[in-house]
Amino acid sequence: MTSETPSQFHVFLCHNSKDKPEVKEIALELRSLGLKPWLDEWELRPGLSWQELLEEQIEYIHSAAVFIGSSGIGPWQNRELRAFLNEFVGRGCPVIPVLLATAPQQPQLPIFLRAMTWVDFRRADPDPMGRLIWGITGEKPKIVEVIPKLSAEEFLDRGLAKYNSGDYQGAIADFDRAIQLQPDYANAYYNRGRAKYKSEDKQGAIADNDRAIQLQPDLAGAYNTRGVAKYDSGDYPGALADYDRAIQLKPDYAEAYNNRGNAKSDS
Repeated sequence: MTSETPSQFHVFLCHNSKDKPEVKEIALELRSLGLKPWLDEWELRPGLSWQELLEEQIEYIHSAAVFIGSSGIGPWQNRELRAFLNEFVGRGCPVIPVLLATAPQQPQLPIFLRAMTWVDFRRADPDPMGRLIWGITGEKPKIVEVIPKLSAEEFLDRGLAKYNSGDYQGAIADFDRAIQLQPDYANAYYNRGRAKYKSEDKQGAIADNDRAIQLQPDLAGAYNTRGVAKYDSGDYPGALADYDRAIQLKPDYAEAYNNRGNAKSDS
């Protein structure tokens, strides 16, 4: 009986946990382009030592990207990581500093990263994703439009990452794609409604949550979001009815209780 060959990864994504939404969005984009990134929440089994698991897998990872955002280098990156990066350097693997869109104008890079050419997501030109792929694979991408090959669930996941980083229009575009691929995807309608509400499209938020509730009548969050949009549109009775239903479905829904209290005080 032969042992299973461990998975090969194109790049290890090293990041401050506070930058997780932005890094996860990049990871999903890399995956859609046919690369296999190593991201902690995808690869580390809960309950086991991350050091041991990473030590077992590191020889199967071919490059490392070190992300710097608004919070700078995290303590995990600055201490334990150095040994792992030394392992990459010793094997002749690329180590790529990556400045996220939120990185400060004068980022403080550790000494061991300063001599390396970085990728800058604060600038659209030159294309940062193309440069990151070049650093990972050693192959300079052709300047062509690449259509992501993601599933509906992956578009939803990427949309949520954009939503959490404040990119509501980008999130809506990804939720649109999820719905195109899976027209009965209640969660995609619900989250698109949330993003539309954040974009000041209250009627669009109501319509999307109408559809989410039609597809999944027990989706408490959809009632709450629709209630907020109705409340802001001046429909206090409609908002109260939605908050009541959200609480019936989820009795510990603190946000719905708070929203219902506000609506009662104004009605």
